[in-house]
Amino acid sequence: MIDCMIRRLNRVGTGTLTISLPRAWVKSHDLGKGDEINIVEKDDDLLLTLETKESKTTATLNIDDGDWLDIRRTIGGVYRAGISEINIRATTPDLLLEVQKAVTGSLGYEFFQETPTKAKIRSIVGSFDIDLDGILQKMSHIVNSIHEMTIKAIESREFKEHAHIEALRHNLLNYRNLVCRTIYTNRMFDVGTFPKQDIAVVISSIGGEYLLLYQWLKDNQSKHSEAEILILKETNNLFREIYTQKKAEPRLNKKARSLNDRILNMLGVSGANKQTLAACHAIERLAQSILTHYSTMSASTLQTKKVTS
Repeated sequence: MIDCMIRRLNRVGTGTLTISLPRAWVKSHDLGKGDEINIVEKDDDLLLTLETKESKTTATLNIDDGDWLDIRRTIGGVYRAGISEINIRATTPDLLLEVQKAVTGSLGYEFFQETPTKAKIRSIVGSFDIDLDGILQKMSHIVNSIHEMTIKAIESREFKEHAHIEALRHNLLNYRNLVCRTIYTNRMFDVGTFPKQDIAVVISSIGGEYLLLYQWLKDNQSKHSEAEILILKETNNLFREIYTQKKAEPRLNKKARSLNDRILNMLGVSGANKQTLAACHAIERLAQSILTHYSTMSASTLQTKKVTS
């Protein structure tokens, strides 16, 4: 529920304007003189939030098996849940090295070794340091970069950027985790913000589809028709247009459905490069899901305007 109230500006001194806070709100949060609050400026609005430092939460992980990828997935899940300190207990020094490898390069965590088989992983990022929209924008640029490298490789038949694309995909996962953690630790569960978590997951998944496609093309050296290259370009253009618009538009839904029909028709053609077309289909479906999230966020904005008008 959104309550709208009007406060008059009061002048203090020669140039400072102040407003009073609602008494019930102050009382419910046990606020008093000297307590700190956050004021976040967003476009023409000011958002007033309580000063909440990320509470220290701990977990213990006993690592007795697995490679760095399995370990990274486990630590990523704990990180997204908002855990600020992880105690690691590995059965061998080699496994602890795998943990360190999994943490290295991760946003917001730092590795502190205590013994050959024990370590701590601590959060080093404050909960209010994160610009969610800025991170999503970076993720979009990364996907576009991966797409350009994939197209260049298809057209030249030279697949030299696999390691680079893997690194970019790793960055996408880091950014996804940071968005999820920020939303969770700050309890940003309103419908105007929470869908950004799902958008981050979708964008990282699109990067994953490109990585799998690039690996398959590198291993198989498949040839592509001009129509298949064009449909891959159009698929990424759809994602880019949906993300740039940042709102659900009927024409984009229509465009996505039309592209989906063309991809499915091409999949039925004998001799078609089905791996590339399957990747196009997956990316198109993921991009269209972003429209659903923007539709939810737009509905929330309209409802807020009705309440405050």
